[in-house]
Amino acid sequence: MTTMKQNKYEESSLLMGLSEDLFLEILLRLPLKSLGRFKSVCKSWLSVISNPEFARLHLQSSNLATSNPRSMLTLQKHNMVSLFKFKSSTDITKGVDLIPLNQQFVDVFLGGSCFIVGSCDGIVCLYIKSQEKCGEDLLHLWNPTTNENKQISLPGDQGLTYVHVDSSWFGYIPSLKDYMIFLVNTNIRGKPAFVKRMYIYSFRNPKWRELHVTHEDLSFALGSNSIFMNEALHCLVGRKFIHKFDLVAETFERVPFSIKLDLLPKPHQIMLDVIGEKNGLCAMFMHRSEIGEWMFELWMLEEYNKWNSWKKLYRIDLKKEIARNITRLLGFTYNGNLFIREKNALTVIDPSQNPHLPIIVCRATVFTVTDYVESLISPFYFA
Repeated sequence: MTTMKQNKYEESSLLMGLSEDLFLEILLRLPLKSLGRFKSVCKSWLSVISNPEFARLHLQSSNLATSNPRSMLTLQKHNMVSLFKFKSSTDITKGVDLIPLNQQFVDVFLGGSCFIVGSCDGIVCLYIKSQEKCGEDLLHLWNPTTNENKQISLPGDQGLTYVHVDSSWFGYIPSLKDYMIFLVNTNIRGKPAFVKRMYIYSFRNPKWRELHVTHEDLSFALGSNSIFMNEALHCLVGRKFIHKFDLVAETFERVPFSIKLDLLPKPHQIMLDVIGEKNGLCAMFMHRSEIGEWMFELWMLEEYNKWNSWKKLYRIDLKKEIARNITRLLGFTYNGNLFIREKNALTVIDPSQNPHLPIIVCRATVFTVTDYVESLISPFYFA
């Protein structure tokens, strides 16, 4: 913070008769709405609050505050992106608040289908699939708090492109101090056609770079969702292997998925995830017994990179009427609540409660649920 202090911090703190350190400490403790109003006080305050370094410090301060509740984003019908918050942090039966977000670039949403690639540090990466014109699909890096939006064209030849959203990813790499997009797509009308490719885009080097990979590595795109942990992406391929891609070294590793599926009567859905509070890679299964009873099981890798250290954490018996309506397991909240997408509802199960009662928290079709934190981080962070 030395450079900032020598410039705008000194001027701003003098206006209030405070030391530079105390002035900064006060600003870092303020909520985002207050900071937004303080931008209009004077030019020096605007400069301080708009500084990327301050945005990073404020985010770190907010993450350390235990009173700062975690929230999520949902993607619903008609491309509606909403802020999702439980009314109680300890009792999911109290209901939720679902607040539609203001979309300043609404014309983009109207002309296509929206998909969430990822959310990190207040920035949401959206893939907009054009329904009107071939070759006009776009990615958007959007901060809903500041309403900043950066538009990114897709890599490769322009044409009919299919983006493998579940295999793609957006997030932050701590060791590189950089935000990154990992994209897997198929150019349907390219030459040659129907070829899958992988690309990297970073904030520090804002241009697409194709990864030169083997045919076996491309099986990553055929797997389930990409899960980030320890600066690597993990994807379950064919229910027999986990394909691991190191985002720093840019290398692939294929490891056996050692949970024996033959121990599960009839696996219906399998996916990987991470429960933030446990900081562990998890595998979840929904399966049906020989007598027709539906069950959900959660397993966790006890020690990362020891791929035979899977341990079952719990099993939940699902009511038949719930199981029949499940269309997809959506994943977990930070503290381990399970999201399930039903045909016309969003259901949550709190594993810490006994009995494990599924609670319908939203009577609407929800396609995606992702972690979200409000911040001042700009999509143009390194611009």
